[in-house]
Amino acid sequence: MQLMKTTLLSICSYFILTSFQIEKIPIAIIDLDANGISISEVKTLTDRLRNELFYSKKFQVLEREKMEEILVEQGFQQSGCTSNECLVEAGKLINVKHIIGGSVGKVGQTYTVSLRMIDVEKGKIISIATQDYKGQIDGLLTFVIPKISKEITGESFVVTKKEIKKEKNINYNNTESVTDIDGNVYKIIKIGSQWWMAENLKVTHYRNGDAIPIIKDDEDWINHKIGGAYCVYENDYENILKYGLLYNGWVVNDKRKIAPEGWHVPSEPEWRMLIDFLGGNEKAGGRLKDQGLKYWSYPNTGASNNSGFTALPSGQRHPSRGFFNGLKMHGGWWSSTPYYSEKRLWFLELNYNQANIRMDAYHNNNGFSIRCVKDY
Repeated sequence: MQLMKTTLLSICSYFILTSFQIEKIPIAIIDLDANGISISEVKTLTDRLRNELFYSKKFQVLEREKMEEILVEQGFQQSGCTSNECLVEAGKLINVKHIIGGSVGKVGQTYTVSLRMIDVEKGKIISIATQDYKGQIDGLLTFVIPKISKEITGESFVVTKKEIKKEKNINYNNTESVTDIDGNVYKIIKIGSQWWMAENLKVTHYRNGDAIPIIKDDEDWINHKIGGAYCVYENDYENILKYGLLYNGWVVNDKRKIAPEGWHVPSEPEWRMLIDFLGGNEKAGGRLKDQGLKYWSYPNTGASNNSGFTALPSGQRHPSRGFFNGLKMHGGWWSSTPYYSEKRLWFLELNYNQANIRMDAYHNNNGFSIRCVKDY
């Protein structure tokens, strides 16, 4: 009994402290039940769901480790907890207001993700969301989970698959321009329903006029642990005209804003929307990359640039060693979406010897390019 009181007090303290920053509803996600897929796969999908809700405007998500610690202390078996009664019991033990449970199943080539959100105190279902998906399992991770997380919480999602298909009737290569605060003019391109910059960002000031620090020396880059900064690849200023600047991840979500008025650094779902419109991970890379070998190294696999995006291999700057690498071989572009903490962001990468796209998360101390997308 004393153990339960101590545990409950620690949970209450956790939520009280975080609520001083922003008032959010305490919520937890029980591991989804697996039917036809592996336990490790369903854990990955559950973690992605937890990550999506972590950055919700509505909820304060209890971390997996803390939740598991509490449930183990109370002798509660999380596996197979799919009934409303079981979810309510778990929610009371970990002292959250809402709890989400559900399952991921596969029949033939079709996956089904089903979620329920329950009000723990009332013991009633608040919302239900179900999404079917036919394709490779990674589509659950990149499309279904982000979409269904918005549906279950009542928040908006950027696009649906049906809308993406409709957008394929829109022509590429409808170009205009946008100007940043330094006076740099960028070509822009409409791809589907989105307007994108067709060039890498090279601005050196935030939107309010504050200068972004430039870091030239390797040691200075290594020691710059927090706060926005930019650099020029190998400090060769001719590279700015060709490839733009490299920025650390701290500039991306700075409140002073790095994008021109009416534009922003794309979120991970906005990158996914672009990828889906261009045919998915396997095809979109080639359709984004600039054609030929003027900028890209041989063989520049699959490059057609029929989207007009004109992605260039601007390389990167290493976070803990400070050196530059990858020019003409790969390009990386930041998203504004954090990965589990504000210190890491999702980014998109294209390579000279692949037509597919890589989406991953790196520490903010890396140096990557930025493309901006127009506000809706």
